[in-house]
Amino acid sequence: MNGGRGDRPPAEKQTGRGGSTDRRFASWFDLALQTGLTLALSVLAGVFGGHWLDTHWGTTPLFTIIGVLWGAGGGTAWVIIRVKQYADARERDEAEKREQP
Repeated sequence: MNGGRGDRPPAEKQTGRGGSTDRRFASWFDLALQTGLTLALSVLAGVFGGHWLDTHWGTTPLFTIIGVLWGAGGGTAWVIIRVKQYADARERDEAEKREQP
């Protein structure tokens, strides 16, 4: 996220109109897009991987179900970690803003 700049949201540009809602929206949109894509792709990878194993070993639908659950669990874990990192970075930025004169 954020072009390889780490876990911090992009620096917000202050405007004369009371804030940086455009950048905040873009940052949240970026997080939402990553979340959706990560969940979708991890579940799809589990489905296709499980289906391939089922066809290879003749165990339909055992590995497809396991793949879906594995993909959903892995995607959800990634989303939880990423949202926590994002929230921590936002809190740090807001704390720094409060400390500035």
